[in-house]
Amino acid sequence: MEKVTIKEIVPIWWAWQWRAMVATLVGTLVFSFLIGLIGGILGFSKESIYILTNLVSLAVAIYASLYFFAYIFNMRFKKYKLCIMEDSNHYAKKAALI
Repeated sequence: MEKVTIKEIVPIWWAWQWRAMVATLVGTLVFSFLIGLIGGILGFSKESIYILTNLVSLAVAIYASLYFFAYIFNMRFKKYKLCIMEDSNHYAKKAALI
């Protein structure tokens, strides 16, 4: 099995990363606006709004990252397609223990 080079992996990483960054930015802007608006109407302190906004931003970033990581598994990259395979060494270790 030949090793994958940086030149081959960067397009795959970028396909995931730019989607996650844009979704995080848009999601954070939308949710921050809504939290600020609703928090202001309800009389929340600025500190509470900052904390809540940061927590929601973190949640949006994690969700976007995972969502688009899974998304790129359905894409093709020139001569590559990503997949998850169980390591065959796992079976060899089990057989050795039996």
